[in-house]
Amino acid sequence: MSNAPTCPCCGAPVDPLAVLIDEANLTIAHRGDVAKLTPDQFRLFQLLLDTYPRPVERDRAFDLLYGARLDCDQPEPKILDIQVCKMRPRLEPLGLVVTTAWGIGWTLTLALPEAAAALREEGVRRRLKQVRYDAAHDEKIKALRARGYGLASIARMLGIGYGATERAMTRLGLLGERQGTAA
Repeated sequence: MSNAPTCPCCGAPVDPLAVLIDEANLTIAHRGDVAKLTPDQFRLFQLLLDTYPRPVERDRAFDLLYGARLDCDQPEPKILDIQVCKMRPRLEPLGLVVTTAWGIGWTLTLALPEAAAALREEGVRRRLKQVRYDAAHDEKIKALRARGYGLASIARMLGIGYGATERAMTRLGLLGERQGTAA
């Protein structure tokens, strides 16, 4: 019997990543290559590694990096996108790719260094192929919301952009139901 971790979704065995972490120098090593990260990037990478192969939610990452700050001292949530954007080129030579899980956050993916850039480009092309929102989606959005799905899940299921889905749900009076606010 193997001690390899299993995927929580499908139960398939998952090979653990053999990544060496040097917390003192904020470096990571994989396949003989080394990358130096900033303190925030290093903590974000550790979170990605801890949740591998599952995605890391944006809220969880933001709380880890900035949750201890006072409300008046917290940066805009967009700072996470900047951290990930600057971390990606440092990880690609190691064969580690941070892919965007649209509507959720990010996932750490293992790839050959030559394939890392292609994997990242595939994610960009996938994002550009999203379906444009039209009024025909209203009924689908209402039905999915009635079944308890949240904003990000509905956007992902219909292939519509997050912002377009949010605007449609606001127009339909479907946002705020889970938080107990009147819509």
